[in-house]
Amino acid sequence: MNDLINITKIQINGSEVNSVNSRDIYEHLDVKRQYADWIKSAIEKYDFEENIDFHIFVKPTNNQKDYIVTLDMAKELCMVSNTPKGKETRKYFIQAEKELNKPLSFEEMAKQTILLADKKIKELENKIATDKPKVNFANAITGTTSNIDFETFAKALFDAEGIKMGRNKLMAWFRDNGYLTSRNKPYQTMLDRGLMSLKEGSYINQSTQELVTYTQPRITGKGQIYFTNKLLDEIQIAS
Repeated sequence: MNDLINITKIQINGSEVNSVNSRDIYEHLDVKRQYADWIKSAIEKYDFEENIDFHIFVKPTNNQKDYIVTLDMAKELCMVSNTPKGKETRKYFIQAEKELNKPLSFEEMAKQTILLADKKIKELENKIATDKPKVNFANAITGTTSNIDFETFAKALFDAEGIKMGRNKLMAWFRDNGYLTSRNKPYQTMLDRGLMSLKEGSYINQSTQELVTYTQPRITGKGQIYFTNKLLDEIQIAS
């Protein structure tokens, strides 16, 4: 059967139904009124209900509004047009519905099963390929709950994925992305979320013999996983 008007499936009111774009019907019937006026008038006059008889789809590129209608509504739109082309199109929809509802033969069912299995395998392969870098890196630096410094984290990046990102460059990335202040101190939100911590230390100033205390930012085990994924996502987008 020739495809007079393309028939697709959409979810309406929780069920998958055969449907068509009413704009295709409008163009095929060569309606003289504006599309928006024609479809809105039909909806109001014949009490069609949104999410039962039709679904409104807005194209993000140009905000064009299309009404995707069920086959039952499509047949009614053709019938009320009261034209030879309307009758022809209504018969097409009736025949198309019969073909779509016809039970599949064993060969057709087997073919669909194989196609579905192939699709699932490809989806799984793509997911594995996407997740593999994250898994490799996470395995390289996690498995421990200890907090690490930026130099250790930078080394783990290089060891796991060959990403050359020294301590200074890594800390610059943390600053640029709002994780560290300009003085290389973790923002309070990083501490509250358990992604970073502060290690306190001290040393003797050899010139003044005074005790100097300091705090050093560290990356927690939770933070190691979080920032690993952020870095790898950024690298993947850039590539």
